[in-house]
Amino acid sequence: MDDPWVRPVAISTVLLDAEDRCQPFFELSNSYGLAPFTDNVGHRWRTAEHYFQAQQFQQSHLQEAIRHLSEPDEAVQFARVHRHDARPEWPQLRLRAMETALAFKFSAQNPAMVRKLVGTGDALLVHCSHEDLFWGDGGDRGTKQRGRNMLGYLLMCRRSALQTEHMVCKPVPASTRLRLWRDARTAMSTAPRLTMSPGRNPVAIIPNPDPADSAPVVITPDTVSIPGTGGLAPRQQLQYCGLLNSHPAPICDEDGTTWPTVEHAFHAAKFPRSAELRRLIRLEPHPGRVFDISQLYAREMDPSFPERAFGVMERALRLKYAQHPRLAACLVSTAPRPILFRTETPSVWSQANRLGELLMRIRDELLATRDRRPRPGAPA
Repeated sequence: MDDPWVRPVAISTVLLDAEDRCQPFFELSNSYGLAPFTDNVGHRWRTAEHYFQAQQFQQSHLQEAIRHLSEPDEAVQFARVHRHDARPEWPQLRLRAMETALAFKFSAQNPAMVRKLVGTGDALLVHCSHEDLFWGDGGDRGTKQRGRNMLGYLLMCRRSALQTEHMVCKPVPASTRLRLWRDARTAMSTAPRLTMSPGRNPVAIIPNPDPADSAPVVITPDTVSIPGTGGLAPRQQLQYCGLLNSHPAPICDEDGTTWPTVEHAFHAAKFPRSAELRRLIRLEPHPGRVFDISQLYAREMDPSFPERAFGVMERALRLKYAQHPRLAACLVSTAPRPILFRTETPSVWSQANRLGELLMRIRDELLATRDRRPRPGAPA
């Protein structure tokens, strides 16, 4: 029997309709009744819908009344009838309540549900509802033109957590985090720029043309190249691929959060007020997908991000090369060639070669710092 953990469905979108019990992915719906679970206080819940609706109320007798209802639709109707008794802060708590319900349902208590959710791979999960513009898509199939599809989004969050729970980086000790952060902020900040020889061949860094590729370390001659040299040898390709923002080089920021790549850290910075979106991006296993996530939730982006983008990218790159000496050596080894960043379509980073300029600035500072270090045996 094929293992669903390694054989995801080959589709780009999964549509979830709580009213269609014959659909292939009805099990993912909150109304599915064959995945009961027990919460942290030992209460048994028939469905995720029962649990979620009960969390609206602080009164234990109302929670118990919902818990003993037979059908999820009855739980929804009961909560509507008693909506005047709901918690005043419920609008601020509902996302956390739904996230908790999904964490209980898609856990070791229901292995079949875990396999079903993880089996969707990296497909977009859309909760179809013409009436619900918050939890559902508003009938727009997840395009975010009408509905926010927050249930689909939280399901994808849970899926990403399950997919990567065995791949999360080990915690970095607090003393190490502080040292790395100080190094990233202060090291080489005043080093002078080096003069580049205009006649040298450039190093061209070209992103993978397929942003949804699930293999982030696949190297082709088109990914990194040195024009005029007849192409790079395989060993050189592996060496220079470390310059890409999608290269799997985890960075630890000042808050102690570990980001799988520079790409993850950069796009997560678009949503400083949304811990849920930042978590979704951090747990996304494929660097090429984080841009898609940021575009999907573009309406949630911080309006000031375009003004901060250059500084965010510079900070992420400094963290990367301060925390990965081998990649710093790789960057230094490109000197004195210019570094050019190219894309098939114009972008803010390819126009005026802004990303290439950033990399060259950091490279020059690394070179200057290396030259200032005392040699072994030299007088102090």
